[in-house]
Amino acid sequence: MSTAGDPIARRTRYSVMSAVILTAITVSVFVLVVLSGRTHKRFDVTATRQYALSESSNQLIGSLAGDYEIVVSARLPELDPRARQRIADVLEEFALASERISVRWIDTTSATGQASFADLVASQLERQSDQVAAHTAAIEQAAQACETIASRTDTLSSMIKAIANALDQFDNRREQIEMVAAEVRSLSDRSTASAATTRGALANQTAGVPIPDLNAARESASPTLNALASYYQQLASDLDQLAGLVPQAAAASCDVAIREAGAQRDLAAGAADALERLAPLHILSIARVVEQQDTVIVVADTGLTAIDFATLFPPSLQIDANSVSQAELRFAGEQLIATAIGSLEDPVRPIVCFVHAEDATLFEDSGRPSPVARNAFGRLLNRFSLRQIDGAEWAVARSMDMPTFASLDPNRDRPVVWFVLGPPPAQLFDGSPGRSQADRVRIVERLAEATQRLATTGQNVLLCVDPSDRPAFGEKDPIVGCLEQFGVRSMNGAVVLRSQTSPYGPLIYTAHLLDTADTTSPIGSAIDALRTAIPWATAFTLENDAPVGTEVLLLLTIESAADTWSESQWIPFRYAQPANPLQPMLLANPPAPNPKRENTEGPWHVALTIERPLPDAATNTRGAATQRILAVGSPNWFTDAYVEAAERINGRRAWLFPGNAELLDSGLLWLTHRDHLIAASPRTRDIARIRPLTGGQLSAIRWGLILGLPASLLAIAGALRLIRG
Repeated sequence: MSTAGDPIARRTRYSVMSAVILTAITVSVFVLVVLSGRTHKRFDVTATRQYALSESSNQLIGSLAGDYEIVVSARLPELDPRARQRIADVLEEFALASERISVRWIDTTSATGQASFADLVASQLERQSDQVAAHTAAIEQAAQACETIASRTDTLSSMIKAIANALDQFDNRREQIEMVAAEVRSLSDRSTASAATTRGALANQTAGVPIPDLNAARESASPTLNALASYYQQLASDLDQLAGLVPQAAAASCDVAIREAGAQRDLAAGAADALERLAPLHILSIARVVEQQDTVIVVADTGLTAIDFATLFPPSLQIDANSVSQAELRFAGEQLIATAIGSLEDPVRPIVCFVHAEDATLFEDSGRPSPVARNAFGRLLNRFSLRQIDGAEWAVARSMDMPTFASLDPNRDRPVVWFVLGPPPAQLFDGSPGRSQADRVRIVERLAEATQRLATTGQNVLLCVDPSDRPAFGEKDPIVGCLEQFGVRSMNGAVVLRSQTSPYGPLIYTAHLLDTADTTSPIGSAIDALRTAIPWATAFTLENDAPVGTEVLLLLTIESAADTWSESQWIPFRYAQPANPLQPMLLANPPAPNPKRENTEGPWHVALTIERPLPDAATNTRGAATQRILAVGSPNWFTDAYVEAAERINGRRAWLFPGNAELLDSGLLWLTHRDHLIAASPRTRDIARIRPLTGGQLSAIRWGLILGLPASLLAIAGALRLIRG
């Protein structure tokens, strides 16, 4: 009999189906929960991607070869909650992005934090067990050497006393030799005390874990052992001379004492050398830093590095006073953490040498930037310091000898980038005491010679091209002449200008804002879609006779436009620039395009890269297989006026020209052959950036609005008519 109409049967069937569905949903949710505990995946759909790591950070993480632990040790309850939360988010992203990265938080105000500290010490001690064993053995050797020498002083003293006894009782040397014997005996107390202190270094404990203290052992044992080795060396030499001047019986005693002194000398010298050859234990450095102050450190098998705590966790007053947004906290934190990891992953740090013709010194003897350098590009040098880059200079006005960087790079294994700046302005040589235009010509020639030497010897060069007045007098600018051997010619006798009509007359712009870069180059991929300011731009042209194997890639190009041209008569207003270099100039006699004299059609290529293989017989300063040159047709695009220019948008700082900083950073990475690290950094995501629409895109939108809407309505109406028949 059918049950289709039976209400009880229907309710039973629906109940069973509901139970099955509910059970399936419950099981599915349970499985998802279990899987989520094992696999983590987050999707950031914000406009600025402020909850995801930047491309450069992901590039770095993907190339890691070792394990890294990020340790935050501080009075955590006292940190600003905004900074703490944002940095915690960043650290979580790093940990989720790679199994090679782990994070440890240590609250120094709690017992739990102390336990975490002890666990950190124990885990690091296990990772460095081989080094700990080597340290223990060397310190034990030093302590035993001091003890052995102390125990043998009486024996050696007796041997020296025997020499005195073998001499005639009226020999004046007896008293002197007896004094030496007493002096040797007195060394026992010093050696014994040093041995006791050295053994104390073996018993050193941190967080309840014994860790040999190499520094303490060196402070106690090394001076004693070195002094003993030196003393016994001199004693053996003196006894050897004495042996030739005394009777045979005394000479025989001298030989015995010489062998004993030599043995003690070798024992002391060997133990001291074993101590000195040891590198410090990273775990001891970590423990002391964590114990003494709030700190953030990144620990790896290759070493450790610290991150400036106040920069990563700024205090509340600083955040409020500077109106720092949470996004800014995150982006700055990500940059600091990624830089710290990168410095450990690639411990060979670059050197950037500024090549200039100024009289002033950019770096002091200590290596610190001079006041002149800090005033000129202090923020640039701060960026170098953050990225573990050392600065140097080649002041060609004072010396034409190329620097060797003996103190910075004794092993000659650090990559070097030669940062060539433009010559001093011509106006500084007009009427200045002791300075004439002839002096400027001389130093320009020296700068040109230095640049040519760098190019021909295979060095990696960042060349900033300054507009030159030489072509106005029918001469070539010698500084950029080095590019011609690569098939590139600089047209820096003319400046690319842009004009805009105003009620007061033409406004002349000397700076160009570019949003598009050629992505063929890794540098171009990093700066594409980022606004880049190029002031006083000069163009490059490509010749047909580039050497075989040389690759030239165009990075930035000023496109053709009716209001843009290349102006050769720029000298009269070169130094009449307004306070803001991006503002236009209103000139009494404004320049105008002259197709007969200047390039008014464009386009103008204002930045490019050159790479060529080096011949077998030629190597650059660090033996790279290829030479790389980045040339930018602008004299000061890298200065603070452009790199640090920013404004507040919706409560957060937005960089006006992020492409300038990215061009500098990615350019240095490319010049040091670290292409795998080139990518957009966190600072490019300060705000959502939309590239300006091209003319074709605007035209498509206009026609879409004009014809698209009516056509769509007609199509819908036709479809409805067909459906209804």
